[in-house]
Amino acid sequence: MCQDGAVLSVTIADEPQEQREGLSGVDSLLETEGMLFLYEEAGYPTHWMKEMLIPIDIVWLLDGTIVFIAQEVLPAKEGEELVHYRPDTLANQVLEVPMGFVEKHGIFVGDRLDVRLP
Repeated sequence: MCQDGAVLSVTIADEPQEQREGLSGVDSLLETEGMLFLYEEAGYPTHWMKEMLIPIDIVWLLDGTIVFIAQEVLPAKEGEELVHYRPDTLANQVLEVPMGFVEKHGIFVGDRLDVRLP
């Protein structure tokens, strides 16, 4: 849950294969959908737009606190070298959401997201 009360329904990616695939091949996300990547250890998880069809915002967190944000990340174009997006500080969770979500909900580094796992 975001500080403004917005609630997301996320797909959890906590296995290496799920994390490699991410949202590749997904052709749409509702405003309330996303993918949450969970890493066992804090590190500098790198994300890229390989085989992505939609633009997204990427939010890196450390135990629920936002530490880095990449907004308006566009799918890679055919033949283009893949850009690697990586935080400049430790993170153990990464949230991928539809492009514009961060701006619409006023999300900033330092904010806490209420991440409830089953």
